[in-house]
Amino acid sequence: MLDTKLTPIAPLAALPTAAMRLDHKSRVIDWNPACQRLLGFRKSEILNTKTHPWLQDPKADAELFVPPQQNKPWQATVLCQHKNGKPLYCHMQLTYLADERQILLILHDTSALQFKVQDLKKQFDELKHKSKEQTSMLHVANSLLEHNINERDHIDKVLRDNEQRFRLLAENSSDIISQQTPDKKFIYVSPSCYSLLGYTPKEIIGKNSTDFIHVGDLNKLKDTNGLEPDENDRTTLTYRVCKKDGNYIWFETTARYIRDPNSNEVVEIHASSRDITARIADEKSRHRSQKLAQVFRLNTMEEMASGMAHEINQPLSAVVNYTQGCIRHLENDGSEKNKKLIEVMEKASVQAKRAGEVIHRLKNFFAKGKLYISPEKSGRLIRESINLIKDEITKADVSIKYKLGKNLPLINVDKIQIQQVILNLVHNAIEAMVETPKDKRKITIKTALTDDGKKITYIFQDTGPGFTDEVADKIFQAFFTTKPKGTGMGLPISRSIIEAHGGKFSILTSKGKADGGVCFTLPVTDKKRR
Repeated sequence: MLDTKLTPIAPLAALPTAAMRLDHKSRVIDWNPACQRLLGFRKSEILNTKTHPWLQDPKADAELFVPPQQNKPWQATVLCQHKNGKPLYCHMQLTYLADERQILLILHDTSALQFKVQDLKKQFDELKHKSKEQTSMLHVANSLLEHNINERDHIDKVLRDNEQRFRLLAENSSDIISQQTPDKKFIYVSPSCYSLLGYTPKEIIGKNSTDFIHVGDLNKLKDTNGLEPDENDRTTLTYRVCKKDGNYIWFETTARYIRDPNSNEVVEIHASSRDITARIADEKSRHRSQKLAQVFRLNTMEEMASGMAHEINQPLSAVVNYTQGCIRHLENDGSEKNKKLIEVMEKASVQAKRAGEVIHRLKNFFAKGKLYISPEKSGRLIRESINLIKDEITKADVSIKYKLGKNLPLINVDKIQIQQVILNLVHNAIEAMVETPKDKRKITIKTALTDDGKKITYIFQDTGPGFTDEVADKIFQAFFTTKPKGTGMGLPISRSIIEAHGGKFSILTSKGKADGGVCFTLPVTDKKRR
């Protein structure tokens, strides 16, 4: 501590420590360069002023106005502020120079120590919250810590006591508590590492944490500066770690990054690791059960498709026969009035035949994966498909906008199957725009050749609400649906059909924007262009 028994004529500029001299009205009458470096104010800005802009503690400000005749020495650690607004702590020593009716004020920068104390207190509170078993001990420790914080002259003792309590908690925890350098070398490991990994602390200290991690999980452990911690500078990782006997177990580690208050660089990593092998095994078991249940449902669908195809084909055949009979009867009648009726009946017959073909091909697709391939023009395929549900589109007040690429190659596809995909996507778009104003209901269909010239991209966009990221992650799960009366099989079946053709089906997630929608690709077959 600097000796404050200075003679009245001692020049402040010679002192390496920040010091100032005030008159009996607490106005600054001298201010040394060390003060300027510490607080940022120039001497000319402070001299002969009654205000103290660098002083943020009202109690301390009041102390400076005590009449000097009381001749009462005073010292305390006070919150101050640099001229640039940065807070700092200063330990102040105030001495009255009675013979000159002046006040000598000496300041020591203790910011680093104060911030370290605050950070240690915060760490202590976190450990207290995690360790319910040590509640009574933590209450005693917290009281001791608060007492030591109030006693600023015993900061070193606070630090030693806090470290001792931390190690006591770590050594009695079932989790592995560790301290690591920024490059992930262990500098402390709690004794629980022996019961979990078979290693003693001495066998681990000095080694890098990556030495024990499964090679397949190393990509999860980036450089410290590449991690994305939360607002409290924490991150949580799940990975496999090798025990001393060579077996691997699953660990979950929560790491806290301790940073230098001035440079903001990581100076130490505090980590808490626990064995979650049983939890991972339970999650995998549930996942397998879900997969088995899904396979069972899909097998049931295959059986249902076969049964439905057999049962529905008979009445559809009857509908076709009756319709053809009506057409022949109307043609034999020869009346002019029957021409329009004959045209309608012929359309009904075509649709009934098409329905039978759709069911037959879906049955073959589920049972054998069989496709009836033929070369098709992509633009014509889209327009023919849209014409099949023209009445439904008109009734829903939906407009169709085509942006079809020109001079595109042919594609080899099962026409009926691809038409089903197109119709399903258009039907979904119509249902998605139920809440959209009628004058804004629009479906945009785009086609274009990919950059490599090997596939044609088909994009379907509408003015509905679009897909959220959460829905997009689940949309291809069998039986998942966002519709009250949906089956959850439209998009999974559509994707299966596209993938069976060698294409790719994907969701464009961009809620409320024009670039969202549904996209799939189909490979081209030759160099003939449309």
